[in-house]
Amino acid sequence: MEVLELNDTAITILRDMYVHNEDANKIAAKFDIDAEVLQKDIYDLKVDLGKKGFNLNSDLVLDVTESIDDLSKVWTPTTPIIHIIQNCNSPCIMCDCWKTRHKVSHSLNALKPLFTDLADRGVHSLMISGGEPLMHPECRQIVQFVKSLGVRVELNTNGILLHKNMWVIEEDIDEIVVSMDATNRENYKLIRGADKFDLVWKNIQRIKETKPSQSIGARVTLTKDFLRDLQGSISHLLEKGVNFVGFSPLDQFSTSFSRSDNSVTNGTKLGEKLLPVEAELKAIRGELNEPTSKISCAVKTFYDRQEISWNVRNFVDCIDLYLGENNPKLRSADLCKFPFISLVLDYDGELKCCFYSKSFGNIYNYDQIDWTAKNTVADLHNSGKCRSCRGKVFCG
Repeated sequence: MEVLELNDTAITILRDMYVHNEDANKIAAKFDIDAEVLQKDIYDLKVDLGKKGFNLNSDLVLDVTESIDDLSKVWTPTTPIIHIIQNCNSPCIMCDCWKTRHKVSHSLNALKPLFTDLADRGVHSLMISGGEPLMHPECRQIVQFVKSLGVRVELNTNGILLHKNMWVIEEDIDEIVVSMDATNRENYKLIRGADKFDLVWKNIQRIKETKPSQSIGARVTLTKDFLRDLQGSISHLLEKGVNFVGFSPLDQFSTSFSRSDNSVTNGTKLGEKLLPVEAELKAIRGELNEPTSKISCAVKTFYDRQEISWNVRNFVDCIDLYLGENNPKLRSADLCKFPFISLVLDYDGELKCCFYSKSFGNIYNYDQIDWTAKNTVADLHNSGKCRSCRGKVFCG
């Protein structure tokens, strides 16, 4: 029998949260801990219990669930990713959203029921994404509505239109996340297909000069530009004024990002353009696996200071993914944490457990949404889709 031991503080926190229904921010303040860290730890606990077939109820009793395939019994959403528009103004090499010629977006009225429902289900943050969300004619109104529900907003943008949308600093957006996949103009243009490197940095500086307190993160697709000088690349972004750097593995072979051709040939060519060669990847991994190496120590320092989203293990897992190595975590058919803590709204209104799952409902047929997501979760596990999924690098 597996035993989970909790200390007195953990028991008190759980009792305050689930029995007394106390606000997480108040609990965090009481114990002098970060509220988001507390929320994540609780979510991780519930997810782990759920995967073992248990549900933590309001009496702090572990109930055996009827089936771990029933997402509703363990699902505690954190930051759902909401694609409000498919159109984009950046012709990125790894994404086809920019090829969408007719307007494809969700109106505020179409999104309101979902936002309200998610707020009622305990969501504490929404990521507003695209395409390019600043191309949506109601982007500001969408942000305002989400904030009116008491939910945090993260705006994921390529940054090209920020100077034309300076309203972003007036709407109390909790995090503006700018896609910045290179540290120089040449590599930026190679990856993102537009000569907008200098403009994006000017836009970031405009926001920081106008509102120094505005939190701005950089979202980086991990390619050779960053991998070849990981410490220098991260330092470069932080020194330029971003508060945080988040990473994502290159998606080579899926149909995500509106890609119609996900052939092995095209995915391999994409990797050849954007990733270091095999020998170089192995050399970088070797340095990361050496605890006293310059790269390993630098990553640990950045991570401990909460300046980057990945620890050393995440970077090693990402390189294993690129190399196709037999990494036990990546090769397992087990689901990562994402389907248990979040969801994705796609461009066609489909609701998914993750980027690569089947739909469990559509916002344009709202009454028919199956919030248990039984079939969707079962398909993820039984189909083997989770094997070698890039999500396991950062979703756990």
